Amino acid sequence: MRESCEEEVEEKAHDWFLHDTVGSVDLVIMLCSRFDADLAPSFSDMVKGLIKEGSRLILLDLERVEFIDSTALGGMVQCLKRLRRTEGGDLVLCGVQDKVMSLFALTRMDRVFTIFPDRASALRVLEEQP
Repeated sequence: MRESCEEEVEEKAHDWFLHDTVGSVDLVIMLCSRFDADLAPSFSDMVKGLIKEGSRLILLDLERVEFIDSTALGGMVQCLKRLRRTEGGDLVLCGVQDKVMSLFALTRMDRVFTIFPDRASALRVLEEQP
């Protein structure tokens, strides 16, 4: 278990992500403050599994994330591409903190991903989509 996650995720020490389904939206909550090369493969594997199970719309809640490295960002882009190749699928983000949003703006990923300020507003809009 990564040290940076141990304190944050005591009751689910083996999980770095929490998954739930809300209507037609697969909600994935990042539980650690750092989303980096150590976690990127696990995230990609989880998204591949969700797609295999029929998921088309994934909401990634980054509220707890204070740092994302280039490997994790690349993994997110690959997952987005994979989802968009599946009949209108999408990877949508919410709860992005200012530091992380600066990275998205610098890399222009804020133009690639749909980003909502918080989970509630994202779910409200996404659940209205056909």
